Amino acid sequence: SVRSSLLSLFFLPSQAFDKEALFPINGPIWSLFFELIANFVYCLVAGMLSTLAITVILVVSFLGLTISAMHHGNLDVGFLWDLPSLLAGASRSTFGIFLGILLFRKRTAISRLLMKLPFSGAPMTAISIAAVTLILVSPKTTFDAAIDIVCVALVFPVLVMLAAQPTFEALKRPMLFLGAASYPIYVFHLPLGELLHAFLGGRQALYAPISGLLLVGSLLIFSAWVERRIDIPLRKRLAAKLIRSSEQQPPQGRALR
Repeated sequence: SVRSSLLSLFFLPSQAFDKEALFPINGPIWSLFFELIANFVYCLVAGMLSTLAITVILVVSFLGLTISAMHHGNLDVGFLWDLPSLLAGASRSTFGIFLGILLFRKRTAISRLLMKLPFSGAPMTAISIAAVTLILVSPKTTFDAAIDIVCVALVFPVLVMLAAQPTFEALKRPMLFLGAASYPIYVFHLPLGELLHAFLGGRQALYAPISGLLLVGSLLIFSAWVERRIDIPLRKRLAAKLIRSSEQQPPQGRALR
């Protein structure tokens, strides 16, 4: 519906088409919705958060994440309107955001530790581990919940730390390109996939792997264009406006006459 489409533009959930999904127009946005809330809360309390406070938040959110995984059988949850799903989505986003904050605060010590590893090119190691992890994904099993928890709490954080280390100069530009395009890729991969599905009349499987390559290629190009032509200029304008607004504020602590 038009209402759901407009709300989705602002990452706000809605109900349409008799679906139980938080975002019936573009389903994957549900995780961004929770992440935006977690980031907003962090902005409000960032100055008061010690390492101990962040650790407590991580423990609580990890417990919620674990309970959700055990209850649902995996961590493929958080995108529906029911309370267990909402709590699962909140736990997942809170754990991921605040774990990232903790890793960033401890980045110097982590970098020193990783530099002692017996291999160079840590980012390439991260890419290799990520590829193996994806290859090993299997149909539903009784161990899905445990596998998901281990990946989220251990494997993925290690991959982030490895990928954050200095890499070969030749890889710098393509890695920056992929990193910049990753956010719009996540936002637009489903709509573009649906467009390709409609364009090929639902027969995309008949044209594999060409149809898949077409989707990936168009998605990369479109995402890079959105990031460079829309996202960066818009953020610069908003940042400049916020800076001008703060400069116009009277200095705190000075009496107003």
